[in-house]
Amino acid sequence: MQTILEILAPVIAALLMALIPVLVAALVQWFRKLGIDIEAKHRDALQSALQSAAMLALARGTGQGASYAAIEYVRQSVPDAVAKFALDDQRIGELLLPKITEAKVQARRPEAAS
Repeated sequence: MQTILEILAPVIAALLMALIPVLVAALVQWFRKLGIDIEAKHRDALQSALQSAAMLALARGTGQGASYAAIEYVRQSVPDAVAKFALDDQRIGELLLPKITEAKVQARRPEAAS
């Protein structure tokens, strides 16, 4: 029995040494995918918050107060996404502009009125 173990020990060691890089590569790929999934969730949450903030800005009317309220809404709704993408108030405002324009167009459509 001991002779078999003595013969198999180098084979097992060689197999383990060959498998370690494969396992490490698989783990690295899994962690990358996990990171991509998390980033996608942050992006989707941010887009949703921007859309809601645009509607809030429209409801409040034009002016600085509406803009500040919309920016604050985004900051409070998705603080993790704001931190992840390192968004300051100016950048959030820039991201809000197309959403506000889109919301205005949606509000003017005849089917939106009914």
